[in-house]
Amino acid sequence: HVAAAKVETAAAEVVELERKKENEKTKLAAAVAEREMARKKQAERETNERRQADKELAEREKAEREKAERDMADRDMDQKKHAEREMCEWRQAEREMEERKHLERETAKKKG
Repeated sequence: HVAAAKVETAAAEVVELERKKENEKTKLAAAVAEREMARKKQAERETNERRQADKELAEREKAEREKAERDMADRDMDQKKHAEREMCEWRQAEREMEERKHLERETAKKKG
């Protein structure tokens, strides 16, 4: 009778140990899954941050490129205006010289 009770007790202890072992396995699997989920979320966050940084860099580079193009166009326009102004001044000087020559000829004709 006592031996049967001891066997039953031992069997119950084995069942309890198996149950505890399964509980520990379940807890461990849950912890591993939680860590894996956290790792995936962190990787996703890092990827999103990199994408955002790349996007901001591309926008900055585009703005800088556009500004450089505008500045170059402004310089070209300034140079063109300067050249046109010089051409007008040169033409005006040429007209004035022609007028002086004409007046000198007229004056020479009157004297001579």
